[in-house]
Amino acid sequence: MQSRRHEGERTPRLAGGLTRSGKTRTELARSCVKATASTSGLNRIHRQSARLLVSTRVFAVSLVIAILATAGATSAFFLTVYTPSSGKQVVGVTRYVGGLTTDEAPAYVPQAEGYYLQNGIDVTPVILSGTSAAVQAVGADKTGYAFALGDLLDLTVDAAQNPNTFNLIQVASTGRVNPVGVLFLTSSGIHGPKDLIGKTIGSPFGSLSFRMFSAFLTLEGISPSQLTIQNIGFSALQDALLGKKVDAIVQFASASGSLQINAAKLGETVNFFKLSDFGMPPIGSGIVVQKALVQNHPDVVKAIVNATLNGYYLCIKNPQQCAQDFVNINASFDYNGTFSDWQSSLIFEVGYNATTIGNLTPLKFGWMNATTVQGIVKASTQIFNLTATVDPTTLYTDQFVQQP
Repeated sequence: MQSRRHEGERTPRLAGGLTRSGKTRTELARSCVKATASTSGLNRIHRQSARLLVSTRVFAVSLVIAILATAGATSAFFLTVYTPSSGKQVVGVTRYVGGLTTDEAPAYVPQAEGYYLQNGIDVTPVILSGTSAAVQAVGADKTGYAFALGDLLDLTVDAAQNPNTFNLIQVASTGRVNPVGVLFLTSSGIHGPKDLIGKTIGSPFGSLSFRMFSAFLTLEGISPSQLTIQNIGFSALQDALLGKKVDAIVQFASASGSLQINAAKLGETVNFFKLSDFGMPPIGSGIVVQKALVQNHPDVVKAIVNATLNGYYLCIKNPQQCAQDFVNINASFDYNGTFSDWQSSLIFEVGYNATTIGNLTPLKFGWMNATTVQGIVKASTQIFNLTATVDPTTLYTDQFVQQP
């Protein structure tokens, strides 16, 4: 079974990495923030979905404070650097990552292929536990030179709960499908939601997957007291399931690819159901930044969007190279498992493949129409019982992408 790097372990920097030809790039003069995502703080599941959301928010905020005590002090130091060979100014940007998982492969492609530097930015990843934590870390970043792969669902919830301090906006779309699923061994006897009653479920507290699952239980009329939910980080979920320490895990359904490979080695098979199969709406995956960065430094946002969407575009058109780029940077992952997971991501998260993307360019792939944005915000408001009204136009802008 492949071993996965722990959530807090730093990934290699672009400046010190290798190009596809194997040539070493000039080392940029910057330091890296290393963060460790705590998995403590929540030890029980509340009975109501609304109370669950409050608990996860407290968890995520405490996590962000711990990270940014370091990030805020260091990131200003390397705000801008210069490549010694060309003298070209490069802006230092932090990418908060919701876990070192294979569905993040498109965001590592710009590092491997040099897209970030080509667009004038040098990106340092900081690994956290869960998309929600990554999004909130962007909001709390003191420099503002930061982004994450987040979603409109999280933005809607955060904007409703914190209207006076909310400062985030999505600047491009990266996926059309709700990616969250419940994965389990076929031998567990689980077939649908009601079969989860009395079972033990693993999911990282504070993550998007956990938030979605909490709301999902409410929609299905299942009280959290009817099952046991354990706080398990993404890097340990597969081992927990295959070791039968839990009956099911909640994460992006795309993880079923590598999980199936590893389960077969034990004579087991894997099955899953998607939350979207039972009425959960799309989450509106995309690139999230601070509104101030859009207003004051649109050139930096443009660079982030262009590099990231080109990474996604390569991964859609050439999944093999996408998987190889990811593994080249994250050596603890194996190619076969990564490739299988990414093929699943194209179905269960992105919603495009090399054929269906047709003539869309990277920037057209990143466009989302206003009706879709409104629908996601409306559904999120209803599912999470939000009392505050959120204006969809304040959560998303299409100024950095192109309408198909």
